[in-house]
Amino acid sequence: MGKRRKRNKKRKQRKKTYNKPPIEDETIPRTFVLNKGRIGRELKSLMHDLRKVMSPYTATNLVVRRNNTLKDFLHVSGHLGVSHFMILSSTEHANYFRALNVPNGPTFTFKLSEYSLMNDVVSIQSVQGYPRTELLNAPLLVLSGFAPKIQEVEKAIKKQKHEQAELKKLINKSKKKQKHKNQKSNQNNENKESQTQKLNQNLETIETAKEKIERLELMASALQSMFPELNIEKMKISECKRVVLFHYELESDTIFMRHFIIKTRALGLSQRTEDLIHKKVPDLGDLNDISDFFTKENLEKFNINGTASSTAKPNQGNKKKGKKEKNKKNKKNKKQKEKEKKQEKEEEIGKYNIKRGGEEDLQQRAVRLVEIGPRLSLELYKIENGFLDGEVLFNKYVRKSTDQIKLINEAIVRKRKNKEKMLQMQKEIEEEKFQKEKERMEKKKQKKN
Repeated sequence: MGKRRKRNKKRKQRKKTYNKPPIEDETIPRTFVLNKGRIGRELKSLMHDLRKVMSPYTATNLVVRRNNTLKDFLHVSGHLGVSHFMILSSTEHANYFRALNVPNGPTFTFKLSEYSLMNDVVSIQSVQGYPRTELLNAPLLVLSGFAPKIQEVEKAIKKQKHEQAELKKLINKSKKKQKHKNQKSNQNNENKESQTQKLNQNLETIETAKEKIERLELMASALQSMFPELNIEKMKISECKRVVLFHYELESDTIFMRHFIIKTRALGLSQRTEDLIHKKVPDLGDLNDISDFFTKENLEKFNINGTASSTAKPNQGNKKKGKKEKNKKNKKNKKQKEKEKKQEKEEEIGKYNIKRGGEEDLQQRAVRLVEIGPRLSLELYKIENGFLDGEVLFNKYVRKSTDQIKLINEAIVRKRKNKEKMLQMQKEIEEEKFQKEKERMEKKKQKKN
């Protein structure tokens, strides 16, 4: 057997062009949802759920590899018009969620105390709604509890101070008793340690009311910048399909996130009409007019779902007569039906216009919110001024004096200056190499000539 001849297939090679992708509106914020380091399966699924929340202005199929760093995504962000990053990370102690503005910050780091995935939330509910076409439009943002009054904040701080004073009294009493008594029991020592721990926790959490309100305003502005702004003049009701809620509780100092779908249902319709609209049309060959479908006499022939029962059978002999009678009745009742429709529209109150195909139909609709998840409960941990390496504006567990803050700021300025010097040195070295190569090439040309 001879060998088969190999055919040289010439494949057309297309030139790779890296053009900038078209951006509809540069003012619309776009996000990257990433993971930093190794995270578990649950956090990965939460990352995909958050991409659905931020869609359509996010990269849903973004792949993060081990070799990739945040600088890689930062270089690409300007090319694609990305303005915000959402980063998930995990350690031995807790899971963390970071939201930051590109490229200059600020960065907010939150502690993920509790979370639940989209599949878990949908499976619990009786009315299940999984998002499909709703993800094609951006969600509406709702903020609640981010603008408390100074009086409310002062009350919360006073409660903490009152608890602190009571703990101090208990500690002083235990010290006096120990002076009189030489014997020390293990129970008293354990109580003392627990009291001192509570006292230190309260000392760390006490803050002035004005600082807390400023921090909440900063968080609210950061959350608003992550979602597109509402333009009431150009907005359409048909595009409002989702809602994202951020609620802040003052007592627990936590932020709760919820994600909902907006569902509407027409009011004033009977069950039969809803079956005809939303389900298949049954076999109505036995009836002379569709109005007979709604009469009490034919309730036995049709089930509640609008499907014909086994007892109902079409009368084939009277089909031609029924068609003629239908045409006569329709011609006579056209004018009457038009008058009735106009009267019903005028009598309706508290109803709004819904435009469909250029025509206006007055309808009354019930709005319902169906939660689809994910759920998040966040605790603010840290606020930094730059892109993950700036001045620390707030830290929940660490407090520093003014002198320490000055030293830290000076060290940050020194690092920046050193980086600038190193870059200048590298540029000078590259320029020298380039000039030497030029001189060498010129010498070669002169020798040839």
